[in-house]
Amino acid sequence: MWRTGSTYLLSRFTAEEKYLTFYEPFNGELSSARKRRMAAQEYDQRHKALRHPGSSEGYFALFNEADPLTGKPLWSYSSPSLCLYDVYNGLSRSGTELLEACCRLAHQRNRIPVFGFCHSGVQIPDMFNRFSGHHVYLSRPCRDQFVSYQPERNDFFVPATTMQLMASSRWGTKAAELVPAITKWMVLYPAFLIRSAPHAATMKMARRIAAGLSLAEKYKLFYLSWLVSHQPVAEVNAGWVSLPKFQDDAHARSDFEQRFGVELQELNYPRVDQTLFGQFDVVRAEAEVEAVFRSA
Repeated sequence: MWRTGSTYLLSRFTAEEKYLTFYEPFNGELSSARKRRMAAQEYDQRHKALRHPGSSEGYFALFNEADPLTGKPLWSYSSPSLCLYDVYNGLSRSGTELLEACCRLAHQRNRIPVFGFCHSGVQIPDMFNRFSGHHVYLSRPCRDQFVSYQPERNDFFVPATTMQLMASSRWGTKAAELVPAITKWMVLYPAFLIRSAPHAATMKMARRIAAGLSLAEKYKLFYLSWLVSHQPVAEVNAGWVSLPKFQDDAHARSDFEQRFGVELQELNYPRVDQTLFGQFDVVRAEAEVEAVFRSA
């Protein structure tokens, strides 16, 4: 999920020559030539604002490379469904084709492909069954993660999460149980539009929806997505890792470094101020979400 430290972890694989790393292959901006240009031009400001590690290539640069099989640029396999609709509906054909093309490029260069996701959701078992390999599931305490979204002023994380849940064939109705206000939007902007409309248009609508939600409602939607995203983990590996654990447990950190041949330098997990939870009853909100989640 967003703001777990996944970009930092991917940077540790990027530093090793044997890996070829693909940053957010399901990013919503990847299929737009204008957005890719803007991402490259604004790279310095973006990576500072998002607290991402620096990269000489900038965002999306690797996706301009050609698929060895077809000659098509990697970004051309991207589709609007990848970052919103597919997240809680499963790995799509376009998502599979994009990952396959990336793998072919990595293998052509005699390197191991590594993907850094912020939009994996319930696609994890599909990815594992199709590609095998290793799935490193990076997690973060849910309340810390929500605070890091800066939900009272950030206009991306909660709106995108809301749209992902609204589009889900399984979880959309559960999200509406928790936050009835989104029901009318699900009628006005149904799942097929979320699947096929340009990412920028969908996010514009998502921001309108999220702007009308209370902080408690935003947290309920976030917490539901957090629970849903953790559900598939046991299907593909024994558990998950976290930066706090690596920071506090030298043995766990050493095991991870030896297993993958990476070095976790400058590991500095940010502790966050949780005073915003004084604005609503967070324990009650979590209990409501957990009850709805169990009933699915």
